[in-house]
Amino acid sequence: MSETVQKRRRPWLAGLLSLMGAPIGHVYCGRPKRAIGFWLGGMLVFPIIAFCWVTFRLGPIGFLSLTVLAIAFPFVQAFDAMRIAWNSQDAPLERCQRWWIYLIVFFVGYVSNYGSAMLVKTFIAEVFMVPTRAMAPTIQPGDRIVVDKLWTRADSLKRRDIVVYQNIQNPLQLHVMRVLGLPGETITIEGAKTTVDDSEIDVPQAHADGLVPPGFFLEQLKRSKDNLIGSGSFFVVGDNRNCSQDSRFVGAIPNRNLHATAVNILWSQQRIFPNPTDTTNYTLGPIEWTRLGRSLRSDPE
Repeated sequence: MSETVQKRRRPWLAGLLSLMGAPIGHVYCGRPKRAIGFWLGGMLVFPIIAFCWVTFRLGPIGFLSLTVLAIAFPFVQAFDAMRIAWNSQDAPLERCQRWWIYLIVFFVGYVSNYGSAMLVKTFIAEVFMVPTRAMAPTIQPGDRIVVDKLWTRADSLKRRDIVVYQNIQNPLQLHVMRVLGLPGETITIEGAKTTVDDSEIDVPQAHADGLVPPGFFLEQLKRSKDNLIGSGSFFVVGDNRNCSQDSRFVGAIPNRNLHATAVNILWSQQRIFPNPTDTTNYTLGPIEWTRLGRSLRSDPE
C-alpha cells in the first residue's frame, strides 16, 4: 500500500542513479517492475551483442550498429527514469523507495552486471589493445580489436586467420599474428614472399619494407627456410615482416596456446612514433574513423 508521504523525485538524480550500473533510478521513481525489466535487459543485451559479434561476418556498418546499441542501452535506461521522475514528481512514496533498498539494488545490479561481463569475456568475446606494429597496417599500434572465444578451435583454423595466442615461454603474454602454415605443411618465408609446399601463396597484407628494430636477427629475417609444421601446431607470421617476432624465431605454436581469433576493429587512434625503431615512445594522433568496425576475418577460400 502506498504511503501518503510525498517527496519530489528529481529527474537528474533518477538519471544519475540509473547510470551507476543498475536500474536504481526506476526504483527511486517507484517503478520496481520497470527496474526489473531493465535489469534483465541489461543482463541479456551485452551477451547477445557479443554473440552476434563473433557468430556473424559483420561489416563495419553492422558491427558498429551493434556497438552503438550496447553503448546506448544505459543512456536509454537513464532517460526513461528521468522521464518517469519528471511526470511523477509529486507522487506518493512507495514501500520500495527506501535508501537501504537502493543499496540492495545497487549491489545486486553491480554483481550481476560484473558476472555478465566476465561471462562474455571468458567464453564469448574479449577486447584487446594491440601495442606493437607486428601486424601493421592491418592492425595498427593502439588498435582495440574484438576477438572470438566462443567458436575458436585449433582444428578449424584456416590460412590467413588472425589469431591471438599465448607466448610459448610466457603464457601470460599474448600475441596477435596471422596463420600461414597448418599441420603437415612445409613453409618458407623470404621477405614478404610465402611458399607452402613449394607453392607460393598470396598474402597481400604482407610487406617487408619497414625498419628492423634492434635485436632482430637479420639473417633469419632474410630467409626462414623449410619449416615443417608438426601435428597439433600452427605457423604464424606478422604482416609487418621486419617487426614481427613470430614463428620464424620461436617455431610453430602448439594448439594449446591458441587463445582466440580476431573479428573486428573496435577502436583505432593513430600513434605517432618520433623514432621508427622505438615502439615505446609515441604521441597520440587523430582517431582513424574509417578503420572503426573493419573486419579482420579471413576471406573464405
